[in-house]
Amino acid sequence: MERRAHLQIKKLDVRNDKRSVVSDMRIDMARFAELDTARNQYLTYPMFLKMMPKKMRKMFEDDQLLSWAASADLDGYGILSVTDYWRWSLRCATEVHGQDALKQMFLIFDSDGTGKLDALEFEACLSEMGYGAVANKIFRDLDNDASGTIT
Repeated sequence: MERRAHLQIKKLDVRNDKRSVVSDMRIDMARFAELDTARNQYLTYPMFLKMMPKKMRKMFEDDQLLSWAASADLDGYGILSVTDYWRWSLRCATEVHGQDALKQMFLIFDSDGTGKLDALEFEACLSEMGYGAVANKIFRDLDNDASGTIT
């Protein structure tokens, strides 16, 4: 259901019908930043609900929309960190545009061809997506083994 609903979000957002993963991520980050009025890099579930386009809020019950927030809340704290939100947004954009689009983007930023992104490559990638200001935090959250790279 989440995939179908996100496809609906993309259809309802008429800014550009031929968007890419990058442009979708930029739109999503702008929505996150707009609602993160405390500038603490977190959204509550009700804030996430507000972020949904009006037509989506009419098409789906609040419980369904809030279940999407819960599915994005990987740590289960009841709020969405910027990392949780980035992962959710990337997953949804990939579902819309396909896995190959994500792989292509990864290859562009893997400048040394290692198959991994170091902190600088990751920051360049996230800057392109509009997440540059929080790239270091997201990188630290994703670098679980402290290797200095992510795949």
